[in-house]
Amino acid sequence: MCIFLVDNKDGISDPVLKEMKRAEDTKKKSLYLFCNENEQTPTEKQKELTRPNKLHYEVIDRFEQFIERAYECLRQDIFKHYQDYCDVVQTATHKNEYTLSFGQEVSTNTISVKKSFIKGLDRTKKKIADQVYKNNKEIKETSEFDALACLFFEVFIGEKKIREFNVMSLINELKENQSETLYQVTELRWKAIQMYYVDDIESSLKNLYEALEGCRQTNLPVWLSNDILIDIRNLSLVQYAKTNKRGRESEAQKELSRLEEYIYCPIYDRLNSEFEKELLRNRLQDRIKSPYTYQLGSNIETCSDYIADIYAISLYYGSLTGVLNTSGRLKELAFNFCDQYSNWEFRLSLLKFALLEGASSTLERVYLTYREIESKCSESDALSIYKATII
Repeated sequence: MCIFLVDNKDGISDPVLKEMKRAEDTKKKSLYLFCNENEQTPTEKQKELTRPNKLHYEVIDRFEQFIERAYECLRQDIFKHYQDYCDVVQTATHKNEYTLSFGQEVSTNTISVKKSFIKGLDRTKKKIADQVYKNNKEIKETSEFDALACLFFEVFIGEKKIREFNVMSLINELKENQSETLYQVTELRWKAIQMYYVDDIESSLKNLYEALEGCRQTNLPVWLSNDILIDIRNLSLVQYAKTNKRGRESEAQKELSRLEEYIYCPIYDRLNSEFEKELLRNRLQDRIKSPYTYQLGSNIETCSDYIADIYAISLYYGSLTGVLNTSGRLKELAFNFCDQYSNWEFRLSLLKFALLEGASSTLERVYLTYREIESKCSESDALSIYKATII
């Protein structure tokens, strides 16, 4: 193990920088201690280490603290590795739970969503399915979370304003089902979502950066930090568009580009993969069916149920990007059935969610492909689309 002591005033000399690089190249475990006794401004190396999945560092106020803090950091690091080892053993024994330790807590806490928590989503599933094709789905299983998720979806599609939705009720519901560490991060992410819907992008970004820092200071998984970084990147693009700085690469995007591992979110990606498979299966069935067979929306409900599950997971973790991507999935679903049937509901849903997604090139192709949209769209149709596309 390598332990580096850096004086912020003197910075990092070339020989020391060379040793740091060699330690990283050889995968040598390293600890960094930055002393701000004579200079408070962080070095570039410290700023670089303030990224997710980077090496450990500490800040000390006096050089006299070096031996004591170096020993303590080393002790904590050994203790953390032992905890991680124990967690792996426990996870192998209980394969149905994904657990890891947070901070210096001895006990482990789950960060995955319990099946029972998102089991009763009939209200939300019906609401989402209604966006493509009105259905008579019976409400059998529901919950407080389901009711709140359904109400927030009305905010998402423009039927209500964020001030009409009780964000604290949803946050409190999540608090009862999450570990304290995960909840602290989720609460900040939900504050960011709230600020986004009142068009305060700066405050939204501030909350996301605080949530990201919370992940860095704990043992929450890397995929969650990356998910927050994606939110920051996407909101930065919104902010750049507002200030006419299009084309500029955000710091969050630079961090994501530097990551060596692939970016993934295990629960989102699995459910999204199932959703895409179901769409593909429906298209294949349509291509090979008998010419005398007519089925209307054979698997609309199955596809919309997957969308609802992904949407609920996004709410659970406070993922703004996950919530906003719901429009893209609904657009895919609508297009899938526009390609098979001539129902006006499918055309209107396609237009609505293409607009909500914000891709101008897609919207142009929709108009060129389904020219009857312009002549058939009524005043009430246009108003519902307009409400959905403004914050």
